[in-house]
Amino acid sequence: MKNPTKAQKVLLWTLFALYILLMIWIILLKRHFSFAGLVQERAINLVPFYYNDAGIVYGIQITELLANVAVFFPYGVYLATLKGKLKWGYVPAIIVGTSFLFECLQWAFSIGVPDITDLITNTVGGLLGMAVWGLLYALCRNKEKRDWLIAALASAGTLALLGYLLLMHRIHR
Repeated sequence: MKNPTKAQKVLLWTLFALYILLMIWIILLKRHFSFAGLVQERAINLVPFYYNDAGIVYGIQITELLANVAVFFPYGVYLATLKGKLKWGYVPAIIVGTSFLFECLQWAFSIGVPDITDLITNTVGGLLGMAVWGLLYALCRNKEKRDWLIAALASAGTLALLGYLLLMHRIHR
């Protein structure tokens, strides 16, 4: 977003902060409110797209793949929107680095199993978010409308994710 208004900046940075908190809650806390009750396991899966549990379709757990893409999709949109003077080449590196950081933190705290598949699908989600942002940017020539459209989509996406997570938490209590 080039030269956003102060209200747009505040809205986007607030939503981005909320989104980051949601990512932490999803990825590290597995939708719990504390580390208590989380599976404590120190293992690493370095075999891409391999799962050894229920819910498998041809060795791949489709729902987890799609969930990873969906969780990181807004990250790509936010980074593209808020990148400022940061060069475009750094944005994919930030997406990969963030995903890698989450996987390392899972291992460090023994909460979940760091997985190369997660790294791949998280990165794909972030890159897809960047691509959709780029498409919107290219298709909408009116800068003011484009900026508000992106802000509205970011708002709707973050609030939809929050609503979904709260619903899932309530259902699975």
